Amino acid sequence: APLLHRSSAAPHSTLPQPGHAVFLRRDLRQPADYFANLQIFFHHIQGQAMIVDHRTYAVKPGRLNDYLELYAAEGYPLQLKYLGRNIGWYVSNDIGPLSQLVHMWAYDSLADREARRAELMKDPGWLAFLQKGMPMLDSMENKVLRPAPFFQAP
Repeated sequence: APLLHRSSAAPHSTLPQPGHAVFLRRDLRQPADYFANLQIFFHHIQGQAMIVDHRTYAVKPGRLNDYLELYAAEGYPLQLKYLGRNIGWYVSNDIGPLSQLVHMWAYDSLADREARRAELMKDPGWLAFLQKGMPMLDSMENKVLRPAPFFQAP
């Protein structure tokens, strides 16, 4: 799959246009891809008031409970401290793709998201969590969503 894609793009296009949905895909076996994706993403997308960072992680078979236990103890408290507005955290383990985690975080803008995530990445506790948690994951999909023009956030 291309690094970046959008549904309305021409087959040869890999860079998104402002205002279009963007999907970042990452193979967690290649950790450097994470930062490359973020640099490309922030360079090509314009922020607007309120965005939602929608994250889907596929957990390796047999590791779901281990990951949830580790995340609840070490990851989630740090994300709440730095990222703030968690608007959903779900586990898919019965219907559809199994052992998937979906969590969503609200931000005022892409700049707000970038600044908050940069602070999180400076915390030694978060880096220690990543060292333990990343090997339990197979993949991550990240979407940044903007509200439709008629939607008013609660």
